[in-house]
Amino acid sequence: MAHRQQQLIDKLVGEDKEERDHSLQQKALERATGNKLPTTLTPWEWQEYYAEHGVPESHKQPAKSDLQPEPKSSWWRRLLRRD
Repeated sequence: MAHRQQQLIDKLVGEDKEERDHSLQQKALERATGNKLPTTLTPWEWQEYYAEHGVPESHKQPAKSDLQPEPKSSWWRRLLRRD
């Protein structure tokens, strides 16, 4: 019923919306042809993906210097703002 009401509203307002294909086949085609990074691949599929497309920045390990957190001052110095 709501679909029919929406069609009537669109007809009265004059909005002619193009129907989109929401089928699983269409979604699979969009994923396959899109330029988005896949999210669920097996380790072997990731190896093939990296060989074809290279390793994206989001999948690279940070440098060791980036892993070292900055030393924090003691809690009471931070509380009193005396670094």
